[in-house]
Amino acid sequence: MLIKSIYLYNFRTFTDKKFTFTDTNNLIIGLNGKGKSNLIEAINFFSSTKSFKTNTNKEIISFTKNESSLIAEVVNEKKVSKINIIFKEDGFKKISLNNNLLSKSSDLLKEFTAILISPNDVTIIDGSPSIRRRYLDTILTKTETGYIDNIKEQKRLIDIKRKTLKEPRINEQLLSVYQEQLQKVNIKIVKNRSLLLEEIEETSNNYLKIHYPEVGAISLRYIDTFINSDVKKEINYKECLYGSHRDDFEILLNTKEAKKYSSTGEKRLISLIMKVSEKQLFNSKLNIKPVLLLDDAFLGLDDERQTIFYELIDNDHQKILTATDERHQDKLSNLNIIRL
Repeated sequence: MLIKSIYLYNFRTFTDKKFTFTDTNNLIIGLNGKGKSNLIEAINFFSSTKSFKTNTNKEIISFTKNESSLIAEVVNEKKVSKINIIFKEDGFKKISLNNNLLSKSSDLLKEFTAILISPNDVTIIDGSPSIRRRYLDTILTKTETGYIDNIKEQKRLIDIKRKTLKEPRINEQLLSVYQEQLQKVNIKIVKNRSLLLEEIEETSNNYLKIHYPEVGAISLRYIDTFINSDVKKEINYKECLYGSHRDDFEILLNTKEAKKYSSTGEKRLISLIMKVSEKQLFNSKLNIKPVLLLDDAFLGLDDERQTIFYELIDNDHQKILTATDERHQDKLSNLNIIRL
């Protein structure tokens, strides 16, 4: 899987700019504020259809403009496709594949896959449960058929149940029906997430054992809130308090909770390894090699660990990296340099 080129029109700091990439290693060099992360954000749109920076289209569109667009040429199984995403100031988004309008954004997910790796990944450890849920869901929407439909069904049922809970007089019989339906879809979602965590744990520990044996091993434990459901409490709070929309998972390093006890460097390394493990998942489950987007990914690692990490990612995946200077260029072969 490759991205050959991308054209940005009124996208953040880029008003009219095209970039082309080689099939191997591409290094984007520029000072802070020159748009390196903006370019990575634009590429990642074709993999996720969402921004990792904002939920508002208005922030994406260049100042004083009311429309923005991205056009990419991608290669999937030797098939070249053209994807066009148009953003409107009112939040409307239109996606076309080979000039055919897609009815759903999710239809794009199978066309292009990228793994975004950045210093912000440490929030998988330090951040809120919603960040960890999104981390799992982002992978599963691409690797598990029907998963996105289960998430949509869950949201629909929660919305209905929430409205019922907020009624002045609650119909407990109807509430019980919604609870039973939620349980069924919850079981499917939790099963997918739990199995994914097992795979990430195994792959991550293999990487740690080979490349960073001094760090130790991680454990990933899923926290299923639905098994402790208390409908009476939900009635009192008038809110859906249990289910996969509230679940979380723990990250342990050598049996201790990483969030509380690991150093900043250890957290940075663990989150990097967990993100890199995704490429193995896509390789084994879908037989694809996703593009690796590395946005200042080595920030917070000492020189020795940076060198080892380069060895870990130096394979036949296409890579697009950002940096403020050229010190990384001697660590990767077949390098195409893009200066901003």
